[in-house]
Amino acid sequence: MEYRPAMRRAVRDCSERGLYEASKWVAEFLLIYPTDRNRNRVSDLDDLISTPPMSRATPVGSGSGTGSFNTTSGSTADTNMSSGDPGPSTQAYHASGFFTAPIDLASMGIREEEPMTDEESDLFMIARALYDAKEHERVAYLLRATAHPKAKFLGLYSRFIASEKNAHDVWMSRKEVKPDPRKQDSKPAAPVNEELSDILTQTEGSSDPFILFLRAILLKNMLLKAEAIEAAVLSLQAYPWNWSCWKLLWEIVDDHDVIERMRPLLPPASHPLTRIFLIGVMIESHAMTPELEEDLDGLVAMFPHSLHIRTLQAHYAYSIRDYDLSLEMFTSMRSVDPYRIDEVDTHSNILYTMKKQADLSQLAQHFMSVNRDRPEVSLVIGNYYSLRNEHEKAVRYYQRAVQLHPTYGAAWTLMGHEFLEMKNSHAAIEAYRRGIDINKKDYRAWHGLGQAYELLDMPQYALHYFQRSTALR
Repeated sequence: MEYRPAMRRAVRDCSERGLYEASKWVAEFLLIYPTDRNRNRVSDLDDLISTPPMSRATPVGSGSGTGSFNTTSGSTADTNMSSGDPGPSTQAYHASGFFTAPIDLASMGIREEEPMTDEESDLFMIARALYDAKEHERVAYLLRATAHPKAKFLGLYSRFIASEKNAHDVWMSRKEVKPDPRKQDSKPAAPVNEELSDILTQTEGSSDPFILFLRAILLKNMLLKAEAIEAAVLSLQAYPWNWSCWKLLWEIVDDHDVIERMRPLLPPASHPLTRIFLIGVMIESHAMTPELEEDLDGLVAMFPHSLHIRTLQAHYAYSIRDYDLSLEMFTSMRSVDPYRIDEVDTHSNILYTMKKQADLSQLAQHFMSVNRDRPEVSLVIGNYYSLRNEHEKAVRYYQRAVQLHPTYGAAWTLMGHEFLEMKNSHAAIEAYRRGIDINKKDYRAWHGLGQAYELLDMPQYALHYFQRSTALR
């Protein structure tokens, strides 16, 4: 199927709405998408097309879970889904656990975008200029009464960004990032955004895929997992080229069994982003199977020049503990695009595991010169100091990473490791819990909790968390 027109539209649509990561991702994918002219082009990475065979390292088990959609009230939604395929993009899973009526995708505005009047277009143009200048409060105020879906999304999204920043600033001003549960403090464990409910109310009843995406973000932040999944799936059914929505769904769903039951509700399995998503969550869930290896090989063969797919391949090698191959892949990708910061944190984790201090130092210095304000770069520097056993310096850089990106789960987990090395079990426990709140699939955080409670001579708690870690890994 010819996807390039849809990708070009997605680059424009996402960019106009300020979804720069999604726009960048699709633009890069469009650049490497096979055409008659580049189909036979030799890639700089062609020697690394095949994924490592399962026999090269000890296979790891798959993650486990209850397979249910849990809400914050503790109730378990019914997930009694039909084993047959009802046809992707025609049904939605409701938070109650039952199927809704078939969806008329044409009614969701995905064929032709609703045109703007000249007055609406002028207002939106001004709002976009303010958004680019990071004046999010002004954007929200300017677009507060607009009815056009694109302008309404930008206004509500800007209000969300501004309210999240304000909530985080208030939270940070009350206590430094380094926590100590031994001290009494009324500060909540995480920033509290009191505007989420009001913003969510303004998204009700909309069938616009981008407003549904925003609705999923809000519901996730309000810990309404089932409802967030529903909104994200509805958005993807209507608009499958929003990579940020796929990433959001990836973050929400922490159970591989749930993903399997969601397959019929996602865009067709033949769609490139559906394939990338499913392979990615399988790798993160450590569900290493021969079928996964074949699927990944097939995806790499289809898109041999995609650095994102090459990264999945490197993650696969890392997950089966073939560190040499994974490092070889990351090194090759860096030679192709030396200024690409995406996934540099994983690259540094491999160097840390292999105790390559000189290479890690070089990586940190290079990316500090590229962009020292990216949270991944702070994590790389933290890894460097951790490898040198300079734990206090490592903590400072992990703290900087979470200041730049408060939901950076890996940085919270690594911060916990450093507190553990410093014998500060209470601070380690708090950091690990923050990491788990963000990503329940991170077995390292669960294992770290076990070690922290073991250090506190609480063996029953330690055993519980070690078991949780083992179940994931």
